[in-house]
Amino acid sequence: VGWHVHHSVPKLAANALVTLACCPNADDGLRRQAVRHLLGGMLRWLLDARPEPDRESEEVCGCSCSVPWKAAACFVERLFEPGRPQPWVREECEAWPDSAQLCQWLTLSVRDYHATPLGLVGLLQLPGVAAAAMRSEAAVDFFIPAGPPEDEDILRAAEGAEGGLAEANAAGFSTPSSSSAASFSRHSVSEGSPTTPVAHLNAYPHEDFVIPPTQRLGEWLMASVGYLLIFVEGDPLFTLCACRALQVMAMSDPDGDGVVRLLRGLWLGVPLLNKLSLYACSHTAALDLLHCMFQGPEPGVRAAARSLARALARPPLVSAETPQRGDEPRA
Repeated sequence: VGWHVHHSVPKLAANALVTLACCPNADDGLRRQAVRHLLGGMLRWLLDARPEPDRESEEVCGCSCSVPWKAAACFVERLFEPGRPQPWVREECEAWPDSAQLCQWLTLSVRDYHATPLGLVGLLQLPGVAAAAMRSEAAVDFFIPAGPPEDEDILRAAEGAEGGLAEANAAGFSTPSSSSAASFSRHSVSEGSPTTPVAHLNAYPHEDFVIPPTQRLGEWLMASVGYLLIFVEGDPLFTLCACRALQVMAMSDPDGDGVVRLLRGLWLGVPLLNKLSLYACSHTAALDLLHCMFQGPEPGVRAAARSLARALARPPLVSAETPQRGDEPRA
């Protein structure tokens, strides 16, 4: 891992692995091994829950992240530059047995701690990775609502809460995941962060928090990518990759219920429909995702879209106090 030596050491090593993994002229066996070593190292970085310092570190290999669980997103993203991975990179990512777990922890780093997002949606665009996530029976509730009460007794109770952030079934995840989640959780409380994990909300009985229900990993990833799709602004490449990732996940469900799971996982409100319709005018990925959503068996989605379209197509209402054209007083 190397982070205990100096943060430049692991970044230099990770950058060397990325360079070898993506090199078209390298030996095929070596570059495939480099992909596997990089994925394993990045998962280790994501499970390292050391607290983030107040200032960024010096830039090394184009990465200024000061903690490994953020730097991992930078180097995973480089496997997918300039947008389409090399065939051997795609094959190794899809064949890697811990790809679903990697996506889970990468989502936490991207969604809740603002790490670079393109590596996450790059992984989820791969049918093998998406299928592994949709197959998983792990149940997760990794959502961090904001605004805990400023009370030392409650914070102490929260620090002692057991269970971490998730309820993971043995089918999909290893023990270090839950221990790292608990460590992540303790750091966010003890370091004075303005957020607190869901598992600690039992310490606040007098507050009415709205907590999303526990979901299978596939729905949780869809909900998280949908959240990022709404709130990541000014990045058309991410928006298009997120649209493709959601559609690939919907098509990769082993039971054929991917569209239903997509509709149940996403928040299909005005912001998401507005953004998709805007991008659908010029990008087929957004149009394909809209088409995928409308193919679902639930008629409510189509009814909501038609209702929204009808409301937007109406001319603006003119109040009685507003003077009409031709009614202006003459001098």
